[in-house]
Amino acid sequence: MKDKNLRDRLYKESIDNTSSSPIKTNFPDGDEENHKKLSMNDTSNEIESNKFRTSRRNTLLILNQNHISEHELLLESNSSDASLMQNAAHFVKYASYIYLKLRNTVVETFLSGSEGSCFTRPLDTLFRREFNLADIGLEKTSLCYMNLVNGIIATPYAIMVDDEVNKVVIVVRGTRSLEDLVMDLQFIPFSLEKVGNVCGFEGKGHWCHQGFLTRSKWIYNDIQKNQTLKTLYSDRSPFKDFPLVLCGHSLGAGVASILALMLRSKFPSLKCFAYEVPGCIFDEDLCKKTEEFIVSFVRNDDLVPRLSHHNFETVREKFCDVLARIKVPKIKLFFDLRVPCEDVHLAHRNAKVLKPEKDIRRDTQFYQRVEKLKLERFEKNLAGVNKFQLFIPGRIIHLVDTKGNNSSEDYVPYYAHRKDFNQVVISKRMLSDHDIHFLIDIFRDIRLVGPHSNNVSLISHDFHQIFLEDDENEAIEPDTRLFFCCSNPNGKLPLVLASIAAMAWSLGAYGSSGCDFITFHSVLPELPLGLYSYALYECTQLDANNTCVSIEISEQCFAYPPHYEASPQLQASRGFAALGKVFGVLALTMLWVSTCFVIQRRSWIVACIMLLLTSLFQGLVLVFVRDSDCRDSVDVDDDFFITSCSMNTGAMITIVSTCLWFVVAVGAIRLARMAKPG
Repeated sequence: MKDKNLRDRLYKESIDNTSSSPIKTNFPDGDEENHKKLSMNDTSNEIESNKFRTSRRNTLLILNQNHISEHELLLESNSSDASLMQNAAHFVKYASYIYLKLRNTVVETFLSGSEGSCFTRPLDTLFRREFNLADIGLEKTSLCYMNLVNGIIATPYAIMVDDEVNKVVIVVRGTRSLEDLVMDLQFIPFSLEKVGNVCGFEGKGHWCHQGFLTRSKWIYNDIQKNQTLKTLYSDRSPFKDFPLVLCGHSLGAGVASILALMLRSKFPSLKCFAYEVPGCIFDEDLCKKTEEFIVSFVRNDDLVPRLSHHNFETVREKFCDVLARIKVPKIKLFFDLRVPCEDVHLAHRNAKVLKPEKDIRRDTQFYQRVEKLKLERFEKNLAGVNKFQLFIPGRIIHLVDTKGNNSSEDYVPYYAHRKDFNQVVISKRMLSDHDIHFLIDIFRDIRLVGPHSNNVSLISHDFHQIFLEDDENEAIEPDTRLFFCCSNPNGKLPLVLASIAAMAWSLGAYGSSGCDFITFHSVLPELPLGLYSYALYECTQLDANNTCVSIEISEQCFAYPPHYEASPQLQASRGFAALGKVFGVLALTMLWVSTCFVIQRRSWIVACIMLLLTSLFQGLVLVFVRDSDCRDSVDVDDDFFITSCSMNTGAMITIVSTCLWFVVAVGAIRLARMAKPG
């Protein structure tokens, strides 16, 4: 019983430390009392202070002007900070180019289009400035070695000599294949004791990402095998005094960080630049030790640096807690959530649908099951290797978009704590912020804080001063809505029109695909004909002379034979049917998009034109009724019969489809008149 109580207490303390931990900022000694800490435990995510409260969307960190001191920011006056960002801006190009540019150059130029999986130079030629990479923007860089193999344990990487900054560079490619994704998901902590014994560092009691360690060991062994790095640092090498730099993006950043740890005993001066590295590389103690040679960069709300086993556990627990706090019917909440809410009204909306945590009923079966699940997961994690939490390695520089407009000139860098990324941020930019190519522009345009900017406001996205009385008037601006299926920012009419248009397109396609579009009248029984197929006469009864005395129409449709020469009317009908389908799909797509996004007047005008053209083309399919074959004369026993054609089921359906498209076009014209100019 005593052990059970102790276990429960440890569990509660663990939950408090992981899911309710405040966001901490490093302040000067003795100045902590003058700064506030924001706890994410409150779902409303707000700070109340006197007349107003401040909030910030899509992030875990809130910084006011009073909350920033010089030692937190990267300062222009600090030569170390300036040099660090200059080097980061230089080596981020390597992390980006290895994805495609470098690989294409190696395959198409250096390997002459062959199917080789490895570019290797003879060791006696490595001291020459050959195989220059000026074509991809690295004018003073020579490629020494590149392995293109990508498997479960193998990952592409390259070794280069950069004469511009006098460095030897090892760059590792990030996630780009299914095999890479498999290794990304192998984030179970793995002991570094054996690896440390081999590579010459203290690995006992330290842990790292299992999948990335597998890739790092493969690169380490391949480097030993090809001897390129050994030759570059031999006594007779002109590059023996060049420092070693490792870099990579995403998976490549994680692998480069572990590889840097493995190589550091041989290259004590090496540095590693880890761009947008996953958030589960080393244990906390080892992360602190790697601050001497690893620098990690996190862009804004990037999801990947916040991915870890413990963060996933926290998300699940938070989700269960929110479910327990819902005080309205779930169906009502579903329809309410279809309309995204502005930050200024978020607290008010949460108050309407969620009850305070203190009012949660603990005696319900749902709550007890949730608590049981949490306890079971905690015990399982405590008993296994998942009890060792992994973090972002080295020093961490957070690149924050200060205006929220995603302009490369508005980013500000500051030193962050690894525990600042202990929660997953749900944001519309959580995926796009992981783009390595735009990161090049950010490092190119980023400006460090100048000598007269000691009090800089690091506010990411939209920073609002929300007065308390504003919550009484919850007005949602359509232009600020995010993508949300069927949120109807233009009203319900586009949803109705989209449904009608879908029906019209289906009817039009069905009407033109059968063999009963028109009926051909002659001396024989009526024969159904379609745009692409027709019915056949079948003899059902023969007389004694094997002469057919009874004819019926086949139930199957047969395609026109290749030698059949279609009339001009039939060819035109086929063309109009195809145009109607194409324009119909485009118009239908715009209508469904309008149920999720705000559409400006110019876009509605384009939609109206496409809808009117679709209605026109659908109606012109009926020219097949006036086919030239329908007006022939037939001579039977010196009697002349005039053939004719009449509309059948397919033509009738086409008329209905045409009318529906026209109705949708009229509705779109009304929406165009109501829409804002743009």
